[in-house]
Amino acid sequence: MSIEDLVEQEYKNIEESSNKIEALNRENDEGNDEYKLKLVSPSPEKFQNLTTQMKFRLNEGLGECFYKIGVEDNGNPLGIPKEMMVLSLSEL
Repeated sequence: MSIEDLVEQEYKNIEESSNKIEALNRENDEGNDEYKLKLVSPSPEKFQNLTTQMKFRLNEGLGECFYKIGVEDNGNPLGIPKEMMVLSLSEL
């Protein structure tokens, strides 16, 4: 399944669901969870910072980390358009 198909399916599931997406706890500086509003076309410097950050999160999670895309650092799930989500997942 392509990233585009996966995103389309997930957005459809959200639209059909009667459950609201609830806020998460504030992002913790420790652990293997990372919140990002989006990950689109980072500069080389930003890309290096993201790489370092991912290595840290992977280390914290013993080889596993979770990126929560469309979420602010305070845990607010703003969401992003499908196209932006596809681009963000492609960066990962």
